[in-house]
Amino acid sequence: MDIADMETPLPEVTLQALHQASYELRVRIFDVNGISVFKDFGERNDVFIAGVLTMKAIGKQEETIKVKTDVHKFARKFASFNYLWTFKITAPVQHCCLELSLLDDDRFISDDMIYLPKKLALESFMDFAYKHVKDDGMSSSSVKHLIVFDQTPREAPTCCDSCIKGCCGERILCWRCCHRRPPHVKPATLRMELEVLTDEEAYARPVEPGTFAPPQQRFVVKEAIYRGPKNCCRLKVCCCITCVLAFILLTLAVLVLIPVAFPWFF
Repeated sequence: MDIADMETPLPEVTLQALHQASYELRVRIFDVNGISVFKDFGERNDVFIAGVLTMKAIGKQEETIKVKTDVHKFARKFASFNYLWTFKITAPVQHCCLELSLLDDDRFISDDMIYLPKKLALESFMDFAYKHVKDDGMSSSSVKHLIVFDQTPREAPTCCDSCIKGCCGERILCWRCCHRRPPHVKPATLRMELEVLTDEEAYARPVEPGTFAPPQQRFVVKEAIYRGPKNCCRLKVCCCITCVLAFILLTLAVLVLIPVAFPWFF
């Protein structure tokens, strides 16, 4: 701690002499496993990952970049992407955070949030790369990471017969409805990899954002008919009902046609 006289002006802090370098952050999204919340018919989701990168370099304005993966149609517990995002980041950073959301794609209405978003702080990761590249001339650094989605959006509390009606016409929830706990949800785990490269390394190893490998365990639309326990149960019930109706119709047809074809028999 420096001790100075009150009359002595404080030294001005300038950021012009601060060495800044440009890096490329590559985020590889592999897959999500353990999904237990379903938004579509037949216990399935059209899953995709949305990301929002918020960064602020020292002495610069804050920037926000929004990205997303492709959609894994008719996914249940497992969703595969093998998707690559690239970001240009100037280090050292004052703030850098990546928010990840697991969503269900809807064509006509807004996308449904399967789990609550998770934030991944990247300040220490970028500072590590900045210091080691500056001091030791270290090449690109990569690290694998797991994101656990363990919370779902809380639905509005419902009323019961014990809830009373207020003076403004709104329902006043009773103690039981206010303290009703949401159902237990099994967490889902996202596998991803982070890699930081200098501009020279990124230029020597060019990549295009998008799918870097074929996603696993994806199927076509016709397979969605029998995917999911509920769909299988419904198909079994429909088959049983169809067989019973066909047997009844066949029996009635036989009883009607036999007297016509063989009148002498009767």
